[in-house]
Amino acid sequence: MAHGYAFPPVHGFAPFYTLQPNPKTAVVQIEMWAQIVLGYCEANQRYTLHATGSWELQSPLFCNRVLDRAVSPAMMRIIFAYLVDHAQALYEPAAPKHAKPPRVGTVEADRFTHAESATAARSGPSDAPFSSILVLWKSPEAWGDGMYAWICNTGQNGSVLTMTELVHGELALQTQVRKGRAQVFGAQTARIAAYAGNDLLANAGEEALWDLGVKFV
Repeated sequence: MAHGYAFPPVHGFAPFYTLQPNPKTAVVQIEMWAQIVLGYCEANQRYTLHATGSWELQSPLFCNRVLDRAVSPAMMRIIFAYLVDHAQALYEPAAPKHAKPPRVGTVEADRFTHAESATAARSGPSDAPFSSILVLWKSPEAWGDGMYAWICNTGQNGSVLTMTELVHGELALQTQVRKGRAQVFGAQTARIAAYAGNDLLANAGEEALWDLGVKFV
C-alpha cells in the first residue's frame, strides 16, 4: 500500500511498465494504468501530473523500486491521452491546435515507451506537448451531487453564492474542493453547475465564471 492506496497485483508485474507491442494488449494495459492513476490520485488528493516532473519520475505511482522499473515519459503521455479522451483529465496547458496526442493504438512500441530504471536519473523535454494534465478523478456529476447536497442540507436553496465561496468557503471544506486545485474545479464548474441545476453558470464563458454569483434552485 502506498499513501492509502493499495496497488493491484499488476503494478508489481515488470512487463506492465513497457508498452506492449500487441495493439489489443496495449489498449488493456493503458486502461489498467488509467484506473491506477485515478485511484492513486484520488486517495492522495493529487490533481496534476507531468510526464517529466520530478515527483512523477520518482513516485510509487509510476516507479517500482523493487522491480527497478519505471514508466517512461513517452508512455505517461499515452496514459494521459487515454484519460483526456475519457473525460478523466484535461491538458494543462491546452493541447496545441491540430496536434495529435499519442493515443494507444496509434503509437508503436519502441525504445521510448520501454520501461526505464526506477533508480537511474531520468529526464525529458519539459515543454513537449501533451505532457501535463489536470486529473479529474471525480466526475462533474459527482461534484454536482456533493455541491447540491450541501446546498440542500444547509438550507441555501435560492441563495446566491460567489465562486470564491464555492471554491474556498464552507462548501469547499465539506466537498473536498478546498483540498484540491481551484483551476480543476473552475475547469469543470460549467458542467458541474449544469448537472446541479444552474443554467446561468453553465452557459457562462470560463473567464466570466469567477465574476458570477451562483444561485441554486
